[in-house]
Amino acid sequence: MLRQTFSAEDVIIPIHYYAILVELLSEQGVAQDILLTGTQIAASALKNHQAAISFRQLKTLIHNAQSHSTHPTLGLLLGQQIKVSSHGLIGYAAMTAQTLGDAMSIAAKYVNLVTPLAKVTYHSDESNGFLEAEESIPLGDIKQFCLESWACCLYTMTAQMLGQAITDFEIELSFPQPIYVDQYMTFFGKIPRFGCNYNRVSIPKSFLEIPLPLADRSSHQLAIEQCEAQMDMFYGPQSLVDKIKQIITTAPDCHLTMEETADIFCVTTRTLRRHLKSFDVNYQNILVEVKKERACQLIDENKHSIELIAERVGYQDISNFNRAFKKWTGTTPAKFRQREA
Repeated sequence: MLRQTFSAEDVIIPIHYYAILVELLSEQGVAQDILLTGTQIAASALKNHQAAISFRQLKTLIHNAQSHSTHPTLGLLLGQQIKVSSHGLIGYAAMTAQTLGDAMSIAAKYVNLVTPLAKVTYHSDESNGFLEAEESIPLGDIKQFCLESWACCLYTMTAQMLGQAITDFEIELSFPQPIYVDQYMTFFGKIPRFGCNYNRVSIPKSFLEIPLPLADRSSHQLAIEQCEAQMDMFYGPQSLVDKIKQIITTAPDCHLTMEETADIFCVTTRTLRRHLKSFDVNYQNILVEVKKERACQLIDENKHSIELIAERVGYQDISNFNRAFKKWTGTTPAKFRQREA
């Protein structure tokens, strides 16, 4: 199973959400290079939908934005700009669901496929549906920014999916009431409750049961199947590393590029790299391990020449194979074969 925590240096946070933040500040007259100061984020990465950043980089970017923005509600502004389509496959699955309640359940179930920052749960009673967010990593001094963004994003997306704003909802947030509390009226039409024991949005059941305008059973089913496939790949009983090894082992020359493997799993290279990071491994190490295991297996079978085995694991030059094999095992292929003779 994948570990559910990560360090501040793990490059696993999708950047495209925060590229929107940079655009917001640009509209306020703040130069891009100022926002990226100290982040070690390349300007070109902001245009790359597959790019990812670390939590440390994210904190620096948000600090820069807050320091140069004239709007204390920057987190709310960011959430307001994030559309349902920004969430890719999960957004499509939500949009094509039958009702808003179905869409909320989907968003909570598959949120880990798009962001590692929060764990989201959904449940309902006779009157309301509840979406709750919990930190996956201590957010520290950007907690308020992130939670404001989450709450406003959720509120905005429900309006987008329904084609109308929700009334009689409740927002409960765990941080203290900010000094700009009155400005929440602009975004929500009401004031949230602050200092709560949880971060929760409550939606009346009357809204949850409204059919969505873009509901489409066949398109929705296809999107859900793809989400389930990704969840099984990343969080299923068989580890992701083992699944990748199986695929590479059956490939010609025991070699597949990371892009080719990502295509087989129907995910982006960024997504695949992010989840491999959760195992503290990288793709190249897996590739080398497969070649080593396959080479040892073929040598033990004693059916093929060393030259042919080298070709089977992607080495056209026998000298390169001998050097690689000795690096893997501490001995040459010939001596490895002779060890039990």
